[in-house]
Amino acid sequence: MSLLSRYLYRSYLPVFFMCLGIFLFVLLMNYFLRLFNLALMKGISLGWIVFCFSRLLPYFLSLALPMSFLVALLLNLGSSGRRERCWPCAPAGSPSARS
Repeated sequence: MSLLSRYLYRSYLPVFFMCLGIFLFVLLMNYFLRLFNLALMKGISLGWIVFCFSRLLPYFLSLALPMSFLVALLLNLGSSGRRERCWPCAPAGSPSARS
């Protein structure tokens, strides 16, 4: 794995997983409240609630993965621009345009 690939993975993946967790939390919160209310009213077991969440997770992952990919990409490009780094040029050893 090249130096550029490792740098991109180290800067991108933590932000991606953080965004994925936030989006999944927001999307699942509505169903969590419904299932929690159902569990309190009817006495449904915790195993059944976990089973319901496991059935909902693929659907919400199909929504959350593209959103978290794009948000993480925009955040990394923005931070790269603030640090005045040119991603294709800096690892290749090319001088930046400002120097």
